[in-house]
Amino acid sequence: MDEETGALTHQGDVSAPGRPAPIAVDPQQQFMYVARRDDLQINSYRINSSDGNLTEIGSIAIPTDPCHMAMDRTGKFLLSAHYMGARAMVHRVGNEGALEAEPADDFHTEIGAHCFQTDPSNQFAFVPHIDNRGGANAIFQFKFDEGSGKLIPNSPARVLQDKNVGPRHYCFHPSLDILYFSNEQGSSISVYDFDRNFGYLSHKQTVNNLPKDWTMFSKCSQIRIIPNGR
Repeated sequence: MDEETGALTHQGDVSAPGRPAPIAVDPQQQFMYVARRDDLQINSYRINSSDGNLTEIGSIAIPTDPCHMAMDRTGKFLLSAHYMGARAMVHRVGNEGALEAEPADDFHTEIGAHCFQTDPSNQFAFVPHIDNRGGANAIFQFKFDEGSGKLIPNSPARVLQDKNVGPRHYCFHPSLDILYFSNEQGSSISVYDFDRNFGYLSHKQTVNNLPKDWTMFSKCSQIRIIPNGR
């Protein structure tokens, strides 16, 4: 990528049969993980720092296909949210960068799990569930043990939503104790205060992100915030 213009130059392809979908890269940008949703596998790759080329270093089997993956803040664990599989899974990264086959945790939630991240302190995690196909329409709150990768339901274990909201993805403000959730069914953004000591979310605001006269079908998906938080 040209850092001045954003122009991309195609360098080559890496075969990953089985509908490769969610991707996660470790914080040091040394390893990349790709879920092959039809084959129910997660591939591990080493990233060449000089040219960006990928070398496959491992593959593990998973019970259901994930719709979202992310690394914990240390890069020691891969987190995956499984929509129809109704679970949040944690896999440890081995010494050479490949994932260990046995999950550190396989926490069964409900249908609709759509995103899974830890907070900046790496002590808490949230898994929003959308309001569709029987989805829970709630944000599951967890404590995260960064030593073992285990998930412990916080108290309360869920942040319930009004009907047809469907929290899907979220991002942290870079300097404030604030989270922003995109709501798939609600076509809106919800703002939450974050208690960094106990890992609780408190609803602060919900804003529709469509024009007032919009009448056509819509859904929200991903959400990002720029580095300066503005």
